[in-house]
Amino acid sequence: MKVELYDYSPNSLKNITAAGRNCYQSKSKGYDSDVALSKALIKQDHTPVEFGWTMWHITGISRACADQLARYRLNSFSMMSQRYVNIKDVEFVHPFKVLELAGETAQAIVQEQRNFYERLLKMGVSKEDARYYMGMGFSTEVFMACNLRQLRHILKQRLDPHAQWEIRNVALEIKDICDEKWPWLTEDL
Repeated sequence: MKVELYDYSPNSLKNITAAGRNCYQSKSKGYDSDVALSKALIKQDHTPVEFGWTMWHITGISRACADQLARYRLNSFSMMSQRYVNIKDVEFVHPFKVLELAGETAQAIVQEQRNFYERLLKMGVSKEDARYYMGMGFSTEVFMACNLRQLRHILKQRLDPHAQWEIRNVALEIKDICDEKWPWLTEDL
């Protein structure tokens, strides 16, 4: 799995505080006052936090994990198509516990899926129909765009110890990048 901050609003702090100051008709007193205001807006889960945006490129995650991300309907997504791309050779994301307990069997089943998919294609079945026989563990690639308020919402839910391990790892990677880029955004998470 790899998480990359592909693009973002370069003036997120400025945008958020300008929108926030508009609400209260206040003036900036410099960087420290802008950070303080942004933290107050974040604590209130206030709308101006939506004026910063991000775009993420996430690769090597399972379709199951991508489906969990896609539940955040305020985001925008672009996912590798199993309809047009031959997915026979894409990586498979194995849960660690399954590999530990039944690794050989799990790998054999994945290989059977790959072989059956390839046989279907050779018989003339379209990729969009053959993909039904590939499991949710086959990897995909996703572009995800979201504003910073929504990103915090995702992180709050998916950093929870009860979150499924794979999406939690995605959230941890995103948080690490945010901690470096915008420490004022994530320091309370």
